[in-house]
Amino acid sequence: AATLGLFQRVPSGFIPDEDQGYFITATFLPDGASLDRTERVVADLEKFLLSNPNIEHTVSMVGLDLFAGRVNSTSAAVTFARLKPWDQRTAKGTSNREIIGSVWGRFGGVPEAMVIAVNPPSIQGLGQRAGFEMQLQARGGQDIRELAATADRFIAEARKRPELTGLTSTLRVTQPQVFIDLDRDRAKTAGVPVNAVFEALQATLGQLYVNDFDKYGRVWRVQLQAEPSFRKSPEDVGRIFVRNSSGGMVPLSTMLTTRTQAGPNLFPKFNGFPAVQISGAPAAGYSTGQTMEIMSELAAKLPAGYGFEWSGASYQEVKAGNAAPIALLFGVIVVFLVLAAQYENWSLPIAVLLVVPLGVLGALVAVYWRGIDRDIYFQVGLLTLVGLSAKNAILIIEFCIVLRKQGKSLREAAVEAARLRFRPIIMTSLAFILGVLPLVIAKGAGAAGRHSIGTGIMGGMIAATVLAVFFVPLFFVLVQGASEWVARLLHGHARMIGGPREEGTEPPPTQAP
Repeated sequence: AATLGLFQRVPSGFIPDEDQGYFITATFLPDGASLDRTERVVADLEKFLLSNPNIEHTVSMVGLDLFAGRVNSTSAAVTFARLKPWDQRTAKGTSNREIIGSVWGRFGGVPEAMVIAVNPPSIQGLGQRAGFEMQLQARGGQDIRELAATADRFIAEARKRPELTGLTSTLRVTQPQVFIDLDRDRAKTAGVPVNAVFEALQATLGQLYVNDFDKYGRVWRVQLQAEPSFRKSPEDVGRIFVRNSSGGMVPLSTMLTTRTQAGPNLFPKFNGFPAVQISGAPAAGYSTGQTMEIMSELAAKLPAGYGFEWSGASYQEVKAGNAAPIALLFGVIVVFLVLAAQYENWSLPIAVLLVVPLGVLGALVAVYWRGIDRDIYFQVGLLTLVGLSAKNAILIIEFCIVLRKQGKSLREAAVEAARLRFRPIIMTSLAFILGVLPLVIAKGAGAAGRHSIGTGIMGGMIAATVLAVFFVPLFFVLVQGASEWVARLLHGHARMIGGPREEGTEPPPTQAP
């Protein structure tokens, strides 16, 4: 009962947030801000980062929106801060999480920009940052602006929860845009094909692929693009000329009208539905599993026609959430079948496996006391504990069986076996506990994962060792006593079914072949 209760109390997680020796800082200015304004904010950010003695150097890419699908934007930038080696960051306040917190404290109230410092994902390729990643979907045919408004209200509600921090979304509908309206009737009257108009716009304002050619043993690509001085303002669009069907040059100003508007920065989709990615991280003292439960509760209050899906590492966490109990169950079944074959008995393996919950209880107490989540590493440690805790029980029960066959009572056999096997159990268990101690106190790269697996195994082995000496003899007495009682009951029932035999009517003994 204590094991089940504590299992529900320890927060769940997927992979611990590691100190990888660097962190990511994303900078966002108001949509439409110039590249010069963004560079000034990034320069201030780099100056602050380099003033920290624990940061070795920084690399900034101004004009890249990393969280919005790596799109180009003059109002966005990303900075990578490389930390000094782990052995030079042993003092308090020098960990990755604490340095990230100092960035939030310095730039959290800056009015001209939003600066977000995050830890990189523990597994490269599963998202852009550590934490959770949700896709808010418009499943009822809503347009992109309605989706953005709903996402903004959803994030505003989520920011009221103290368990969540660093909430961001990838969709914004305030991006300044130039809308070009082509009068197709005028273009047809002037003899200008519509595709020629679009190619001219692409070649001038963007870039147009022409062909490839070989030179100096290499293949060179030809791309057409206008010089920046000829595409500086919307009025430059009307100065573009395109050739009509008769060979003449027609200015686009005669068939185009331009206007400015605010529009979305991208048109994302997820599983076929228009979607906006919402990401964040758990606050100090909380796990990703807890934050995902909170986000699911908030998403249940979304208007009709909206839904959500998990992506990145969050999707893997949900997918692997029910796998650990199943794997643990299969591990127990395998151990049970192996012991049943070894003892040639179905009841004694039960006495051995009853010690497994004691080891799991110790593992849960250890990670709960240290503030570690029930992540993948901890679940692997539980599988290891099934064999390790059963090993101690096997050492005692093996002697219990021998002493029972020698004619001792159940209680005498159990007490004597526990006394004889006490020293081997303590010696082997201490050897293993001290063997995993380096994982428990590990520092540097990958330390969080080592803490998770080492703390769980060490706590489980301590509990399985201390408690097994007292409980395994009890388990043997109860299980073996019940087994012998059932055997006597069945044997007596079989004699009653056969009935009493008259003297001299016993069947002759069977001859050996």
